[in-house]
Amino acid sequence: SGESSDVVSKEMFLFEDAKHAHHDLIPWVCLRPEATAPVMRALLARGGVGRNAASGASEALFWYSGPMFRNETPSRGRWRQFSQFGVEAFSNQLARHPHQDVFLIDLAVQALEKLGVWPGKGSVQLRVNSLGDAESRGRYRDALLEFLTPKLSQLSEDTQKRIARGAVLRVLDSKDEKIKK
Repeated sequence: SGESSDVVSKEMFLFEDAKHAHHDLIPWVCLRPEATAPVMRALLARGGVGRNAASGASEALFWYSGPMFRNETPSRGRWRQFSQFGVEAFSNQLARHPHQDVFLIDLAVQALEKLGVWPGKGSVQLRVNSLGDAESRGRYRDALLEFLTPKLSQLSEDTQKRIARGAVLRVLDSKDEKIKK
């Protein structure tokens, strides 16, 4: 989500490339922190998703895999370098429909089964969380902002920054115990 995301502001490994600092090139190197944003940028750079002539649908499915890096203090069981596999699905037909989510969940289960790491039926519990469609999300965002505004001075600096830049729903991702209450 651009220049003001948590990844950009807090978690990116960014360092000067001393070997190339004297060139006209940008002398900074960034280790890839995640893959969703680059996939979106690539999609937008090529003009978005093409239309299927037969159905009129605009659809695309992208997958990626590789090492990612986060410059954060790792919590238990996590590392600064990690491998990420992801699938991004885009469709003008399914975007407002839960079928796309069901498809991606099923794809993940199939991949884990084929890799031999799926623990089997009955041993995994899936909890799906949704804020609904764009209209419902907007109403929820407005209500959350109205609730948090009088409490701004009690919130952490990171939370205040998220709210100031309009990322009100990201407050729900906070690990701050005050926010969780």
